[in-house]
Amino acid sequence: MTATAEGLADRFGRFLARRLNEVPPGAHPYTHANVAALRRSLRPGDVLLVEGNSRVSSTIKYLTMSTWSHAALCVGNAVGRVSADGEPLVLVEVNLGDGCIAAPLSKY
Repeated sequence: MTATAEGLADRFGRFLARRLNEVPPGAHPYTHANVAALRRSLRPGDVLLVEGNSRVSSTIKYLTMSTWSHAALCVGNAVGRVSADGEPLVLVEVNLGDGCIAAPLSKY
């Protein structure tokens, strides 16, 4: 593949990832989390199952016949970083378009 073709493929892939990560109008979660209880009980090694509402999440839930479309691993303070708001990044997850990232619990 030429450099131009690789650049075009990369731009198309990024466009597709952005489009799939969009939340369609009127989408809403079926379940609600008690964040305070989750924060008290979540321990390193726990897997957090997430019900996403993006296009790709809807597709995953449909194909797997599941309520959950995504998972994040709680690593506690192992990452050693905090968000811009000062919240510890205690979850590790892989997102379409972003790759493997660390995230705060407040994301969910």
